[in-house]
Amino acid sequence: MLTALTVLVLGAGIVVAATAYLGGGSGQASAMAQSAGCVLIRSRFGYPDRYLTERVQYTKHPPLPVSGWRGPEQEVPFNMLFHSVFHGYVVVEYRSDLTTRTLVTLRSWVRMHARQKVTSAPVAAGESFAVDVARWGHELRCSRENALTSRKLDHFLALQPPS
Repeated sequence: MLTALTVLVLGAGIVVAATAYLGGGSGQASAMAQSAGCVLIRSRFGYPDRYLTERVQYTKHPPLPVSGWRGPEQEVPFNMLFHSVFHGYVVVEYRSDLTTRTLVTLRSWVRMHARQKVTSAPVAAGESFAVDVARWGHELRCSRENALTSRKLDHFLALQPPS
């Protein structure tokens, strides 16, 4: 009896590990790494899953992406964010109610990497994440603002889009 239970537990562990390693399941379930309030998600369809739930209607070519910092008072249209990810930009979305310290860290990092196609956009204070960083194929979602560091952002920027 004990042997059968051991085999069952080991088998379940192997299935869970293989699923996580191979990235099975939805974007949320296939989190590749979780670190103190941040989760790295591989986007199955290139865009973050939440981007795919919004409707984008174009009457003409959307505005071209622009690198750089957008402060909490600067609204960025969703179609511009969508278009930015498509063109290889890293989009840093952040809640507008973050502490000054976190905003300074984000602003400094975005400005420092603007030449590497990094842009930012504030989101409503009620959003479920504190900071969400997206690029084609990957998303780094942080539920707590103190979980995000410049080092995590640097690691995210170094990720290559899936081929």
